[in-house]
Order: sequence, then structure tokens, then C-alpha cells
Amino acid sequence: MTHGTIVLRFVDADTGRLLGEHPAPADQVPESFDVATTLDIGGVRFEVTHAEPPTRAAAAAQGFMTLRLRRIDVRQVDPKELLCSLPSISNELPPMSAPPAGESLLLHEDDWRQVELLSPAAAELAASDLAAIADIHRTQRAGSGFRKLHVRTAVREPLVDVAVKIEDLARALHAGPARPLSFERADGAVHGGFALHGPAGVVAYGRSSGGLALEVGFVRAAEPPPVSGKWLDLASWIGARRLLLVDWCRVRTAGQVADVQALLADLWPRAGQSPGRIFLGLARAR
Repeated sequence: MTHGTIVLRFVDADTGRLLGEHPAPADQVPESFDVATTLDIGGVRFEVTHAEPPTRAAAAAQGFMTLRLRRIDVRQVDPKELLCSLPSISNELPPMSAPPAGESLLLHEDDWRQVELLSPAAAELAASDLAAIADIHRTQRAGSGFRKLHVRTAVREPLVDVAVKIEDLARALHAGPARPLSFERADGAVHGGFALHGPAGVVAYGRSSGGLALEVGFVRAAEPPPVSGKWLDLASWIGARRLLLVDWCRVRTAGQVADVQALLADLWPRAGQSPGRIFLGLARAR
């Protein structure tokens, strides 16, 4: 039996004391607490250190979930000390349309076009952005973050002068029907957006018009792949079309089949678990 309401039990992570209980509609509970999650209760912010059971589906089946919480002490920090978690982001986001019909791929805005395909013409324009990002790594690294980030502007049309058919991409990926594409916390869907889930754990996404892709980005699927593989068909398809696979944040490019396979095997970000948040913000308190 699945319950429409889940009773959330809040427990102090340090003392084990029950802080309270709150019934919540099941659809308002996150699908999983694998990603770091915070809650605001009575004007106080808490981090969720553990959830039992860890998923909404399991909690809906039994009607309750225990969340162990630890209070977050909010401290004033000097804005100059805030760090960027990414060395680069895309300058533009795609246009949005009505809310999606059916399950969609949820992507964080910062992860838009972080790992993508470039046509030969677009690849020639990529050098300036890649050099700037490499410079961010070299001069602006601060621990796990960066003092500055580079906003990419050189490649506005990543697939200019090539015709990438969605059906051909889906065939190379061995993907099922395309799903809509949405951003986290956005009400609508990406206009013309698509997401193709391959059985080896690679998801291709982007926008299309008239059956042709305007952009093709890649993320690792959130769930473990049901089929293990080296994505040879996808890598071969990319290589045969002389496309370049670029991982902007890590300043990596691949065009040869073996190199494309290696980059796909080491894909970042992972859908639903991306570290793509602009501000880390815990450098030094005043």
C-alpha cells in the first residue's frame, strides 16, 4: 500500500532526541536524500544527516520517514571570501515553455552544456574559452573551489554547419523514447528540450528543431546502468561525424573513438547529484 501522506519524524542527529513530527504530502518529499539536503524549521536551518528509509518511495510504502537533523550555524561571511564551485558556466540558458508532460530529466542550471558535442566549425571557436578555463584552474584555485569563474561566450551554436538527427543519436545511444528536459526548481520545461537515456548509464540531452539537434550535452544517469558497456557505438558515431566531445570544466576534449570512450566513462556531472552550485560560501567568518 502506498500512502499519500508521509509522517516526517525529526530527530536530533547528535542527541537522538525527537524534535517533532510533521505529516507531509508524499509528492513534496524529495525522491532521495542521497544529495545534501537542508530544511528550514521555525526559522532555523538544519542539514539532513541521515534518512530512514532513504527514498520517498520506501517511505510512502510504510507511511513515515525518520530524518536525523543537525543545526546549521549561519555565519556572516565576507562576500569576497565566497568561492565558486565551478570554473566555468555557459553564458546563456535555453528558453522555457509549458510544464512537461510526463517524467523529465532534471538538470541544474549550472550544468547546462558542461559536457557537450561541438561541430568542427564550433570547435575552432572553443580555444579561447578553453584557454580561459585553464587559466582559472591555474590561478584561481582555492581548496575545492575557485575565486573566479569563466562565463563561456565563444560558442553560441555548438552544432553549427552539421545536421545531427535526433533519431540517429538515439540509435547510437540505444536509447528509448525521448523525455522532456527541465531545470531544478523551474516551473516549465526547456522549449524543444529532449533527454535520451541509454542503457549504459549515459544520458544525452539538449534542444531540437525539426528533428535536428541544436545542442547535445551529456550527463551520467542518476541510477546505476542496467547494462555495462564502453559506449562503443556512441563513441564511433561521434568519431565518424568528426564531432568533438568537450568537457569544459575539466578542459578535456576528445575526437578519436578511444578518447571519446574514455571521457564518457568519466562523465561529470551526474544527473540529480551535481556539485554545480555557484557559491560554496564557507571560507571565513567575520
